[in-house]
Amino acid sequence: MLDGLQVNPLGNAIMGIIACRYFSLPDPVFMDRSFGKKVREYLVLIKKNIGLPPKTKQLKI
Repeated sequence: MLDGLQVNPLGNAIMGIIACRYFSLPDPVFMDRSFGKKVREYLVLIKKNIGLPPKTKQLKI
């Protein structure tokens, strides 16, 4: 959804990661590597200014 109340895809991805971490779930895997890289860059910037929940290890199946 693209309106004044919704965030862009990058914001949705970051909120999804934060939600996963609060529930002790592994971070989602992004199929588009360039998008995933941009998300990680923003997470680093966010982590410098506020505390983020710790990352959970992904289970090997």
